[in-house]
Amino acid sequence: MLSDSLAKRSVARRALLELPTKRELAEFIACYVAAVAFAFGIALTGLTLVPALAGAYVVGIAVGASSIAFMTASTAIVQLRADPVMRGRVLALQTMVFLGSTPIGGPIVGYIAEHFGARYSIGLGAAAALVASAGGWLAMRRHPSETELRTVAPTALRQGAARGAADGDDTGADEGEIARSGTGTPARWAS
Repeated sequence: MLSDSLAKRSVARRALLELPTKRELAEFIACYVAAVAFAFGIALTGLTLVPALAGAYVVGIAVGASSIAFMTASTAIVQLRADPVMRGRVLALQTMVFLGSTPIGGPIVGYIAEHFGARYSIGLGAAAALVASAGGWLAMRRHPSETELRTVAPTALRQGAARGAADGDDTGADEGEIARSGTGTPARWAS
């Protein structure tokens, strides 16, 4: 009974002290960005459908909170996934995407608001947020994580090298060449 208690305490301590890697944190934040974009789209949809000004104030809080959460999470994922040397340039590109799209989207939303009403322009924003959320979820499902790539890629390279050696072809890469390159890919493929 004492050893069982000590084992449980050891497992709990390890779970508390074990921090996620930078890549695991970035993958979690990517899921969070897609979820917050969905929440933003739902909040904007609610703002579109609310019938009275008092209700708009309440829903406006949800719109603001989800908007801030989206901006913060998307900036965090850019900072986590960008190479430290390129981080400033990547953040500048992100700023250009967010702020630079206003001259394109602003007149479109203004035209819709002028001719159809403000609810329709907010509805357009809701649709855009929901489409972006769906695109984020699809992109995450389509691209394997780096952990999966690290376990699958060396096996595939070994199989390709074995096939190439059996065929007398020297296009396969051996594990020594991959290890010497330091990048997980053969040095001759890295150029």
